[in-house]
Amino acid sequence: MHLLVIVSLVSLVSLASLGACTREPGPTVSRAAAGEGSGPGGVDSDSAADGSGVVPVGPRSWADPITRVADLDVVRSGVELTDAARFGEVLIMAGQQQGQDGGLWRYDLSYPDAPRLTGRSSVWHAQRVCISSPDWAWATERNGRLVPYDISGDTPQPSGAVNGGGWDYGLDCTGDRIAWGEGERGGVVATLDGAAVRDPLRLDGEVIDLMLDGDRLWVVSSDGLEAVDLSTGAPVVEGSVALPGYCADVAWVGGLLAIACGAGGVSLVDPGDGTPTLLGTWRGHASARRVSAAGDGHVLVAAWAELLLLDVRDPASPHLVGSEPAQSS
Repeated sequence: MHLLVIVSLVSLVSLASLGACTREPGPTVSRAAAGEGSGPGGVDSDSAADGSGVVPVGPRSWADPITRVADLDVVRSGVELTDAARFGEVLIMAGQQQGQDGGLWRYDLSYPDAPRLTGRSSVWHAQRVCISSPDWAWATERNGRLVPYDISGDTPQPSGAVNGGGWDYGLDCTGDRIAWGEGERGGVVATLDGAAVRDPLRLDGEVIDLMLDGDRLWVVSSDGLEAVDLSTGAPVVEGSVALPGYCADVAWVGGLLAIACGAGGVSLVDPGDGTPTLLGTWRGHASARRVSAAGDGHVLVAAWAELLLLDVRDPASPHLVGSEPAQSS
């Protein structure tokens, strides 16, 4: 889903304000031995005045692509944050803690470098969250309930519940629709009327994550991505693409779809017109759990112990730009 959460750090990170890292002077390096350069014998003749091919390595600076800008106040220690959603200047965090101290946290992001906690609910847990309007957020619980929360005030207030939703599967909502996954049991897409869920329709097949896109629904299964047409009432599969790894999350990155697929990495998919095509895949040292857009042509990836930043401007050849420690992100 849609906004990355750093569980143990409970922080907001910035990709725009770049910190500086400086590398201290190191030993001299023989470029000839490394076979680098454009001069005779692999030596850049312009880089060594004495013609020896031995170049001193001086101080080097580079931009740190991820810097922490603020910490979020969660009131009590021991909270496990599980998901987040943003609507304008409102950030809603979902989480759990034993003893009825989980639920939703509401933050005012009017000043992003100084987020302000406005209020929190006190229920056992909330697992996934989405925001359908300035007044309503929705959260799934581990016991298979879908709960609407009134977020029009400072403190999120639960308002009833309906049966539906899997505690570790996807949830998405827009102004008039909501959809949730139930793993191997499939999923549901329904219409919204304020805090009421109406006209539910079943989704067949495995549904790990999903994302609403007008009259189209993108559905992630453990081994691929489907485009589902919702325009005619009953959901109809338009097209699909197989993906490597165990897939669990999808997000828009510009006009492409990024899918986190565990040890299979992050796949970049052209949505086509309901006929998705795999363009490229990044595979590295980390298991990709969640993905989110990070500016023009970049993707944030939550792994087990770090936050990664990928450059996907060439989707056929995505590459790692930087990382930040983030235990259990």
